[in-house]
Amino acid sequence: MKHRACLLLAFVIAVLVAAAMRCAVYGIYLIPHDAQRPVLLAGDRVLVRKWAYGWRMPWWEEGARQGRKAPQQGDWVAFSIPEPPRSQTQDGIGCLMACPVDTVWTGPQFRVSPVRDYSRGCIWPLVVPRKGESIDLAPWNVALYARTINAHEGTRVSVAADRLLWNGRAYRRFRFRKDYYWVYSGNPRNLQDSRAMGFLPAQAITGQATTLLYSLDPAQPWYRRLRAARTFSPLGGKP
Repeated sequence: MKHRACLLLAFVIAVLVAAAMRCAVYGIYLIPHDAQRPVLLAGDRVLVRKWAYGWRMPWWEEGARQGRKAPQQGDWVAFSIPEPPRSQTQDGIGCLMACPVDTVWTGPQFRVSPVRDYSRGCIWPLVVPRKGESIDLAPWNVALYARTINAHEGTRVSVAADRLLWNGRAYRRFRFRKDYYWVYSGNPRNLQDSRAMGFLPAQAITGQATTLLYSLDPAQPWYRRLRAARTFSPLGGKP
C-alpha cells in the first residue's frame, strides 16, 4: 500500500513538473490558417522557447525580464496581446522587423519596409517607440501612435485634424513609457501584425519561435496529413 502511494505521489509530481515546464519553459503553437504562407502553413506546430528573452516573475515590474538577451530584428516571436474584455487575448507568431528606436518605412495599401523603398512607395518613416523617448507626430503616423497609446500606455487620446489630442490639448510629440517592436506576419496580404494592431509592447512577447516541430495538412486524409519536409525545421530568417 505504501509502495502504491509513493508511485502515485511520484506520478503526480511528474505531471506537475511537466505542466510547469510547458508553461514556463516551452510551448507549442498551432498555426490555424494559411495567412502567413509561405513561411508558415495551416497545421504547422511551432516550438516556442518562453525563457529565450529571460524569466518573468509577478513581483517584477510589468514586462521586466531577468537576464538573457533582448529580442532582435529578424527573430520570430510568439506574442499575446490582451483585448477587451481583458479575459481575451490576441495570440500570434510573427517576425520582428524593427526594434525600439528603429525606423520602418510605410506606404500606400499597408505596404511596409525596413528601408526607404521608393519603388513601392514606402517613404513615410515610423520610429518604433523606446521607453522614455519622445516621438514626433505627423499626419501619416499619428493614427497608429494613437492606437498604440490607447491600447498600451494607460491613457486615452484621440485624433482630430491630424493632431493628437490629450486631455483636451493638441500635441506634436508624445513620450512613451514602454519599449515596442514592429512585428510582421510574413505575408504582405495578411494584416494580423503591426500594420493593423500597431506596435507590439515588449511585455506582450511570450517567447522566441525557434523550430517547426511538424506539420499536418488539414486538407488531406489522416494517413496523408504529415508534411515530412516540414519536420524539425529551424524557423528563422527575415520574411
